[in-house]
Amino acid sequence: MGFWNFDPHRPDPEGRRPAGPARFMEVLFTNLAGLLLCNLLFLVCCVPLVTIGPACVALHRVCCLALRGHGGALPAAFLRSFKQNFAQGLALGFTGLPILCWLACTVLAAASQGRFGLLAGAGAALVVLAGIWGYALLLAAHMELSFPLLLKNAAALWAAGRHASVAGSVLALAILCAGALWFPASLPLLFLLGFSLACFSFCFFGWKTAERHIFLPYYRRHPEEAAAKGYRFDREGNPV
Repeated sequence: MGFWNFDPHRPDPEGRRPAGPARFMEVLFTNLAGLLLCNLLFLVCCVPLVTIGPACVALHRVCCLALRGHGGALPAAFLRSFKQNFAQGLALGFTGLPILCWLACTVLAAASQGRFGLLAGAGAALVVLAGIWGYALLLAAHMELSFPLLLKNAAALWAAGRHASVAGSVLALAILCAGALWFPASLPLLFLLGFSLACFSFCFFGWKTAERHIFLPYYRRHPEEAAAKGYRFDREGNPV
């Protein structure tokens, strides 16, 4: 399944590049120290609750950098993205987080009460909206777009990603829901890595879709911005 491999432009010439779960673990453990520090920065930046949105955007930015093989100085990249994308992050936080929290509470309440119809409906809505919100955060971390255009592109990416979008949403939500259900026993994991792990899981599945449909076409037309984001292209327009 090609969506597992998030470095398709630099393949191993001997065909031994890890894919699937092995690729996930390779990137995660290669950047583990940086992701641990970014998780702590995320918690600090969320202390004023209104800044949760910008902190989520910054966390998506560093996870994408790790997946692209640019994992050096992730904490510095987190702080830079938090500052640069503050306004977009606030808008996403104020609009998306209340809806997602309400749906998550509905799912947990329906599960505890045995209301399986409500559980299925609210669960499906939560997976879809969490995926769209995740793509919106990913886009906000890399581009300056108007809020309606940000949501429109995020919804289009959710549809384009298909099974990858669903898998990323489900895995990220499962990590966060497990942390909520087993709280306070889960507090050490959430404090050390939990939020970075949830974000990394979604980006692992969603990054290639966003890169193929949004970022690469845009940066080919705007090479000056591409250089600032770490993209280089050869004469044929292929990323190098």
